[in-house]
Parts: sequence; structure tokens; C-alpha cells
Amino acid sequence: MDTMKGRTNPKSILSAFAYLIPKKEFALDLGCGYGPNSFFLLEQGLDVVAVDSSSEKLSYLQEKAKPFFNRLQIISCDLREFTFTRNFGAIICTDVLHFLPKEKGIQIVQSMKKHTILGGINFISTFLPKGDLYKSKLVFFNFGELKALYSGWDIIFYEEKMKLTYKWNGEKEDKRHEVASIVARRIE
Repeated sequence: MDTMKGRTNPKSILSAFAYLIPKKEFALDLGCGYGPNSFFLLEQGLDVVAVDSSSEKLSYLQEKAKPFFNRLQIISCDLREFTFTRNFGAIICTDVLHFLPKEKGIQIVQSMKKHTILGGINFISTFLPKGDLYKSKLVFFNFGELKALYSGWDIIFYEEKMKLTYKWNGEKEDKRHEVASIVARRIE
């Protein structure tokens, strides 16, 4: 994609492990924002369902993804109210769960797992309770909690790492925060 608002590239965990996504399956991008992950998946030949509550961001994605109009379904919906209606070969939820009540975040992870096909992949990144943003109103998974939620899955990649999280809500300085990232394959 030429120029996108916000982040211009897909999350690194997605681009690094996209080759694992079963071909000819649908991908779901939860909290897609301006769509860098969705656009990347479309370029990889996947059909994509992109979900976000921001009509501005979804309109931007729809305009930029016109060449893929027949392979992109856009759903305007708050993730707290999203209902899964099918299974997916890949489900991506990056930089979103910490904006939700923790119980709802856990429910979404459980729904992601339930609606992933056998051999399908989940990609998640979310904040942990350490870093510049910890005292904000965001909700955080505890250390090791995201990995524990994927018990019984093939965990291909997992890390908890301090990362630069970009300028936050118009502040003048970049923020650093501990982030948990997981790539997991459904094996049963």
C-alpha cells in the first residue's frame, strides 16, 4: 500500500509468520484500524473480513483496497458486540485487546480459538502491566496469561518484550511498554 494513516506496515508477527496461514481460507482482522494487516493479507491472496468500530478508518481501508473489493468484507462493529458467524484460517487481533474490559478480551480470545479451523493460526499482540502506559485506563493481561490461554495449541512464537509503542494520544514523546505477542496454530 502506498501511504496509509497510522502504521504503514503489517505487524511484524504477521509478516514473519504469514506463510503458515492455510491457503484458500478466510482471514479475520479484528480491530483492523486503517487496515495494514488486512491489506497485507489481501496481497497474500487471502479473502479478508475486516472489523473495526471506526467508520473513518474503515472508509479509508475500503478506498485503498479497491483492487481487492471482491475479496474484502468490511464490518463496522465494536469488538465487544462482534459475533463470529464462520470459522477462519487466520485471525489477527493486534494492539486491540487492551482497550476492552479484561473479561471481554478473554472472551474474544476464546471465540478466536473456537472459530479457527484445524491448522489455522491466531496472531495477537497486547499490552502487559509494565511500561509508560500502565497507569492509563487501558486493561492489561498479566505476564504469561496470554500464553496460558493457548494451552493445547502449537505455540509457534511467543514473547513478552518492552517495545516502543509510538506517540500516544497526541503526546509529544514516544512511549515504551511491555507487549505480549503470540502466534499459535490450532492442532486439536
